[in-house]
Amino acid sequence: MSRRSIAPLLFGTFILRANGGAATIIFGFFLAQLALHTNAAITSLNVGLLSVAYYGTELVLAPVMGSLSDRLGRRYFLVFGPLVGLIEVALIPFAPVQNPLPYFLSLRLIAGTSAAMTTPAVLGYLADYTSRDRSS
Repeated sequence: MSRRSIAPLLFGTFILRANGGAATIIFGFFLAQLALHTNAAITSLNVGLLSVAYYGTELVLAPVMGSLSDRLGRRYFLVFGPLVGLIEVALIPFAPVQNPLPYFLSLRLIAGTSAAMTTPAVLGYLADYTSRDRSS
C-alpha cells in the first residue's frame, strides 16, 4: 500500500470523525430553534442523548463489525459503511416538525452504525500499512 493510497483513507476518516461531532451540534441547534417556534420543551438531556446514541452505537457495534471485516474483507466495510452514512444524511430533510427527537435519535443510531462499520476497517488497513512500513 503506497503513501498515495493511504491519503484518501486518512481524509475520509477525518471527515467521518468531524461529522460525528458536528452533526450532534447541528441537530442540537435545530432542536433549539424548533423549540422556540413550537414551544416544545427541549432540554440539555435531549441534546446529550444525540451524542450518546451515536457514540454508544459505535462503541457497541465496532467490535462486532471489526470481527466481521477481518473475516469478510475490509473493502466491503469501507464501501458499505459510508453508504449507510449516506442513507442517514439523505433522511435528514424528512425530519418531522412535531417531536423530531426520536427521529434524530434514530438518525444518530444509523450514523453510529456507519462509523462502527468504517472505523475498524480503517484501523485494520492502517495496522497493515504500518507493519509493512516497519518491516522494510
